[in-house]
Amino acid sequence: MHICMGALLLSLVLVADPYAAIAAGKPTIPSPLSSVARGTKEAALLATLHVNADKDTCFTLGVRVRSLCFVLWTKDDGYDRPTLLFSSLTATRNALRKRWGEPIVSEGSWYWLNPEKKLRARLRDTDEPAQLDFETYLPLQDFLGTGAMLAFEHTPILGSTRATIEKAYGVTCDTSNCSVFFPPTEVGSEVLVQIELTDGVATRYLFDLPAREEPRKELTFKLLEKKWGPRTLVAGETKDWNFEKRPDVLLYFLAGDLTVRIPHRSSP
Repeated sequence: MHICMGALLLSLVLVADPYAAIAAGKPTIPSPLSSVARGTKEAALLATLHVNADKDTCFTLGVRVRSLCFVLWTKDDGYDRPTLLFSSLTATRNALRKRWGEPIVSEGSWYWLNPEKKLRARLRDTDEPAQLDFETYLPLQDFLGTGAMLAFEHTPILGSTRATIEKAYGVTCDTSNCSVFFPPTEVGSEVLVQIELTDGVATRYLFDLPAREEPRKELTFKLLEKKWGPRTLVAGETKDWNFEKRPDVLLYFLAGDLTVRIPHRSSP
């Protein structure tokens, strides 16, 4: 195993069955990584896995020549998630299809989901070695919610002071904006909610959703329209929409991603 606190260093060995630890059915983090809780500090992490952080080796599963190679990522000085490493991208993709079925394909990555555990496995279309990331995710439906407010907005954003936002969302803002990160949805990276401040008060916020390709684009539109009613083109625009129930919301594509901006008019 190669422990890597916050940076990616690769360590591979040739093994007879590099996919032995990958269980069939739905994505699950393989043992011994499954026994490590998120947030575990480095010392406890190394003790739990019985390894030395200086050793550039792979974890042996107890069966000769079966080894599991991985990297451990940290966040806020604690364990966050693992990445498994394999020598062949094509072989890995085929092996995962046999175990987990057909993936969701989006922007050069393959995703397999475990909805019960809110866990996703992401295989990136990168140079070899192949990298299989295990990450918690927040379903888009849960991120958006069904009412007029967005589900993630447990404390109202618009009209809140900088101090209120910092306390409610656990962030540190500067004089003009706050950045709040949420887990990724079924595809893509973390969702960044960017909050704009005027005289220390939140006047607007926006976030991007990964919806460049079908069927993801259509699914996103359907969820937003279910929440806020039919979308209509903004007068004089060709690719900017707002919604029947929330005319203050602007929806548009920017650099390929679908951007939601609230409110889209300058605040008085």
